[in-house]
Amino acid sequence: MHGTPQRTGVILGILALAMTAAWLLWPRANTIIHIARGGLATVRSGPLRTTSPLGDTITIGGSGWRRVQLVNEDTMPHQIAMFRVPKGETSSYRIPPGVYGGMCTAHPTQRGITFIAR
Repeated sequence: MHGTPQRTGVILGILALAMTAAWLLWPRANTIIHIARGGLATVRSGPLRTTSPLGDTITIGGSGWRRVQLVNEDTMPHQIAMFRVPKGETSSYRIPPGVYGGMCTAHPTQRGITFIAR
C-alpha cells in the first residue's frame, strides 16, 4: 500500500488537467443571440461573454468559420438575417468570414441587421 496516496494524487491531478483542457478547447458559439418572450433579443459575444441588446450591426469574432447560436424562448419563430430558429428551440450555425445582412421576419418594421464575421 506504499505510494497509494501519491498515485491517487497524480491520477486526480491528471484528471483535473484533462477536464480543464476539455472545457477550454470544447467548441462553443462565438456569438449567442437570445430571444426572450415578446421578441426582445440580446447578444452575448466576445471573450468575456458580454451581453447587449440586439443592435443594427453584430460583430462575430473568432478565427476560421464562426459559430452562431440562436436561443428562441418566444412563442413564434424568428429569422434574423439568414439565421432561422423555430419557436421554443435552439439553432446553431457555422458561417465563414464575411458580411451578411437581413431583417428579423417577426419584426419587419425594424431596420435591417448586419452581421460582420471577422
